[in-house]
Amino acid sequence: MRAARLATLFGGALLLTTLIVSSARAAESLLIDAAALAVQRSASDVRIVDMVDEVADYRRGHIPGAVRLDVDDARVSVPGRGFRLPNVDEAARLFGKLGLTSDTRVVV
Repeated sequence: MRAARLATLFGGALLLTTLIVSSARAAESLLIDAAALAVQRSASDVRIVDMVDEVADYRRGHIPGAVRLDVDDARVSVPGRGFRLPNVDEAARLFGKLGLTSDTRVVV
């Protein structure tokens, strides 16, 4: 079960990154280190998404300015078959609730 949650989390993070990165930024590196994030995190086009499992953990501490995305919100239940990733429209609604646009640089 834990492996399935981690796989879903990874898949959701991958989808999130793939859908948000604009073609102009596609050539940029998709990975940054903590030092680079510290410098860039206050930029208006940067959004940090925290996918910690429990709300209590998020409330106890997260990177300032980060928004919480529950792994269960990043997947869609398929009766009798488990879960799937959101389609484009579902993802757009989800990302919109998090304040993400096509111009947002997302750190998960």
